[in-house]
Amino acid sequence: MSHHKHHEHHDHDPEHEKVEALKSIAESLRGIEKLFKIFVGHHGENTDLVLTIPNQQGETTMGQPQTLTMGLGPVQATVQEFLTGNPEPDSGPIAFSSDTPGVATVDPASGLVTPVSVGTANITATDSTNVPTLSDTVLVTVVAGGPPPPTENDTLTLTIPTN
Repeated sequence: MSHHKHHEHHDHDPEHEKVEALKSIAESLRGIEKLFKIFVGHHGENTDLVLTIPNQQGETTMGQPQTLTMGLGPVQATVQEFLTGNPEPDSGPIAFSSDTPGVATVDPASGLVTPVSVGTANITATDSTNVPTLSDTVLVTVVAGGPPPPTENDTLTLTIPTN
């Protein structure tokens, strides 16, 4: 009988060992998570932002320059953020801007792009809530709609007063 008790004393409880192992793994993970947050910062840590502007036929090529036609109405720009290649929700509100509002305007909050006159404009989307600040710029070329406009000198009459 004494032999049996002795045996029990040395017997490891596999369940107890499992629990202990899991506890120590959990501790390690908590430490890693803390370090990760210190390094990366936890308010928006996406690594990339891509601005997409569709054409008026609704065709989109992600992040590519776009041609818009006068008179066909505005288009809705969209933004997709990525964390090392994986699509992520935006970290914060996106601000849109146009470097040539005389050619194409963009609503700063909604990203609605409206062609104004023939030419080119750079439309930029910026997420400054993210660390680092993310932005992407798409070149928009606005072309005249309908029949080609008459060439200047057809309609231009120059009168030189003679004294």
